[in-house]
Amino acid sequence: MGKRSRYKLLTYFGVAGLITFVASLVFNRTILPKKTPTPKELYVISPSTYRFILNQPELCEKKSPFLVLMIPVTLKDTEARTAIRRTWGQDGLIPRVTVLHLFVIGQPAQSDPVLQEHLERESKEYGDIIQMDFVDSYHNLTIKTMMIMNWIATYCRGAWYAMKIDADIFLNVRYLVDYLHDQGEASRKDYISGSVISDAVPHRDSFNKCCL
Repeated sequence: MGKRSRYKLLTYFGVAGLITFVASLVFNRTILPKKTPTPKELYVISPSTYRFILNQPELCEKKSPFLVLMIPVTLKDTEARTAIRRTWGQDGLIPRVTVLHLFVIGQPAQSDPVLQEHLERESKEYGDIIQMDFVDSYHNLTIKTMMIMNWIATYCRGAWYAMKIDADIFLNVRYLVDYLHDQGEASRKDYISGSVISDAVPHRDSFNKCCL
């Protein structure tokens, strides 16, 4: 058998093998071992999957805030919430400009009735807490971000601008409001601002918290 004939034969066997493999995947999925997902692999980020434990749906009913600050925190971050309310998150900080701040919280993996009761009292007093029933963890930050966007889209569609900001950052609200005013009303459509990370690379370190 010539070299070219052997090459054609190998090609035919290769194509036939590929077709058989694909057919097995489609019609008989047992060709590959089934993998049982671990809890870390089970992510559901659809907003309709979770329900509100605490909500503030009336905040934007009679007003259209210029800026809504969405602050992801945990149930235990009581001191951080207090510090923000007393500083850059205080009501009426910028005269004649409506700026809202809202703390976005999940629920702890282990139920803590005492902390939950304290949070509910805090919510009644300040009216600035949104809590949903997903587990509040580092791995679920994507869910928390989805909840933030969903809340804005559902309950505060008239807001001019919305910002997600961490609780460990001190925000110069006056500077931000002046900056946004300078952009003009046209910036309300398709406008996004933030830090551009142009040299990002994948994290290959198994001990890095992003990969745990």
